[in-house]
Amino acid sequence: MEKLIYRHTDTERLEILRSFDGYLRENPVGEDSLFADYQINTIEENLSVFEKFRTYRECMRKQEEEFSNKYNQLFSKAKTFVVHYYMSMHMAIERGELPIDLPTWYGLQYPFIIPNPRNSEELLAEASHLFECDSNRVAHGGCHLSNPNISSVKIWIEKFDEINKERNYRQSLNKAEVENIDYIRDTTDKLIVEVFEAASERFADLEFEERLKRMNELGFNIQQIVRKPRVRKQEEIAARQKEAQLQIPLF
Repeated sequence: MEKLIYRHTDTERLEILRSFDGYLRENPVGEDSLFADYQINTIEENLSVFEKFRTYRECMRKQEEEFSNKYNQLFSKAKTFVVHYYMSMHMAIERGELPIDLPTWYGLQYPFIIPNPRNSEELLAEASHLFECDSNRVAHGGCHLSNPNISSVKIWIEKFDEINKERNYRQSLNKAEVENIDYIRDTTDKLIVEVFEAASERFADLEFEERLKRMNELGFNIQQIVRKPRVRKQEEIAARQKEAQLQIPLF
């Protein structure tokens, strides 16, 4: 007796459907066919979808890789400008070029810890706080800081904010733009089980090696089940007691 090793991945579904298709090409359909007519139609339709889906996902993977690299670069650049703005302010105060109470406009007290945003949410929140506080300070007669100036910081934050919105939009999309992929997965899983059961019955009288060969032709990865002889309950209890008596106590 054998059991099917199947992890329900799209890669497995595609490979098994390809095997079904190859089997049907080499074995003409007749009255004793392993496949019913509706199963043959399902194989043809679902194989086409999974081939299309695989190509789509590979294309998306390359696009996502390129997008991810650009996203990380802009995050790093925008973060650098925000951090450097605070760092430049801190160093200018140390040199006596700016008043020591200037950081209070930003909700800070000198000497302060330089902000270090770790993700997009923290970076955009920190930048928003910085712009609001800086605008308020300048509106009350404060001088514009430089190296970097606030305009340069805003430019890079705007660039990052734009790509961050695009990332969020991408994540909200259903990337499986093929015919109801969840339904196709379900029908394929059902088909695989049906064919496996039919094949197991059809090849039941063959030797294991021959059954294994036939199953492999259909794309099935199977494992032979060897049933252990059943031990009567009393014999099993006696064996456990004997084993317990032989064990040497640790303490």
